[in-house]
This record gives sequence, structure tokens and C-alpha cells, in this order.
Amino acid sequence: MTMRARLSAGFTLLESLLALAVGTLTMLAGVAFLGQVQRNYRVQVEWADLHQRAAFAMSMLQRAVRIAGYRNVDPATGAVIAPARDRWPALRVRGSCAGDADACRAAPRRSALLEVSHHGSGLAAGARSAEGLGDGSVLDCAGRRVPGPKGRADVSRSTFFVARADDGVPALFCRYADATGTYRAQALVEGVEAMHIRLGVAAVGRDDVALRWIPAAELSDNALPAVRRVAVALVLRGGGLRGRPASATQTLEIFDAAHGGVQRLQLRQARPYRLRAFFFVVTLRNRWAPDSGRTPA
Repeated sequence: MTMRARLSAGFTLLESLLALAVGTLTMLAGVAFLGQVQRNYRVQVEWADLHQRAAFAMSMLQRAVRIAGYRNVDPATGAVIAPARDRWPALRVRGSCAGDADACRAAPRRSALLEVSHHGSGLAAGARSAEGLGDGSVLDCAGRRVPGPKGRADVSRSTFFVARADDGVPALFCRYADATGTYRAQALVEGVEAMHIRLGVAAVGRDDVALRWIPAAELSDNALPAVRRVAVALVLRGGGLRGRPASATQTLEIFDAAHGGVQRLQLRQARPYRLRAFFFVVTLRNRWAPDSGRTPA
């Protein structure tokens, strides 16, 4: 058979089978690669969403602790009331508590509750807006403007706690007073599995020594004036984990040795999720002397 005749005869059966096998393998490799890219993209999106929710939760808590204990000192923005005539704690904490610091109910993962109190800013006689009254420089945990005080006990209180939403997913909640003075709770960040708090307490009259870190459940209200710093650990859930057995247990370190000793949290879930622990420390800025209108040096 001449070369021209051989070329015009086409592929042999063996050549066709080899080409089919190679083509099939190439197609399967492409499908597998595409599936892996999609899975990696989904994981990245879930991690980005988790970190975004964590950043928002931490920013809300940090802002609340920084404004805790603020008292109005400018007659142009509200009544000026001496602390000796109107005493209230800058913050209160409860261990394993949800809802209200004075009427606790069980919280998921024995999560702590944080309540902050402060004055607002801006005369309440101004024009009402959708966000409330005040000049907008002081906000509560719901993002509403808090006006300056008109008299004693005119204090804004924001309470943060972890509870399950209507869909059963745990979330970070905010409890605040609306324009009528009625307290309401709304979910701020979904997927918050737990919140634990430790407080850095200074020795009496000795702010120059190392702080003693005490868990929220062990700190009495009488010791609150000695609190200088607040350490908060948040655990958030991300997307589901495939291949993990049901009721799998994950262990996360939420506190380190420098803040009262290492503490690990074991979380058992009916459906395994990706979990991430976040930790931050905030300094309590507004510490008022009990019998004067000045902050201690």
C-alpha cells in the first residue's frame, strides 16, 4: 500500500480507542479542576463573610466599651450632673447570661453578657430624625442617636449577648431602649456561637501594677470600679464542613496565658461548621471618681 493510500484509510481501531481514552481523561481532568476551583472559591467567600461579620461585631463591642461611663460635661449638649448625685456603673457583666443583666436566661455555650451605660450628646429639644434625637456623636448599640441627659438617671444602656434567633442560628444581639423607653432586642451579627469576657482588674490605688484578669462569671458588681480593661473572645461559624461526622467536636483556644490563663472551648455541633475564634482587648477610658466630677489621673 502506498503512503497516499495509507493516509486516506483513516485511523485504525486501536488508534481510535486510544484517542477516545485520552479525550475522556482530559475531559474528566478538566471537570475535576473546575470543581476544585468552585470549591476553593466557595471556601474563600465563606471565610470572607465570616471575617466581615467578625470585624463588625468587634467594632460594635469596642465602640461600646470605649464610650462606657461617659458623662456629659457640657451644658450645651445636656444637663451636667455630678457623679456623686447620680451613680451608675460604666459597665456590668454576667457569665452565662442572655437578655437582661437583672433577669438572666441561659445563653448558648455559657456565653457572657455585657451591658454598657453612658450619657448621650445633644439637646433632646432638637428636630426629630429617623435615628432619634441628639447630635449623632453618641450612638447606642442599634445605631440610634442618644441625646444628652435631661436629669438624673437619664442614661443610655446597651446590652450585648448571644442567643438563638428565630431560625435557630445563634447570633450576637443588642438590647436597647427605643424612643418610648421600651427595651427591644435585635440581632446584630448572625453566626456568633459564643462570647466570653474577662476583665482586667487593678489593685486598689495601684494602676501601675499588672492587672488581674477575672472571668465575667466571677466578678461582682462591687469590683467594677477597679476594672481597667475588657478582654472579649468571640467564636463565629462559617460554612459547613463536608466529610466530618455528625456531632463532631472542635476545640478552640479563646484566651491566652497573658490574659488570665489559657482557656479552650469545646464545641459540639449536630452539623459541623467551620469555626474561628477572635480575641481583642479594649481599655476602659471613662473612669469617674465616685465623689467628684473628674476622672482619676
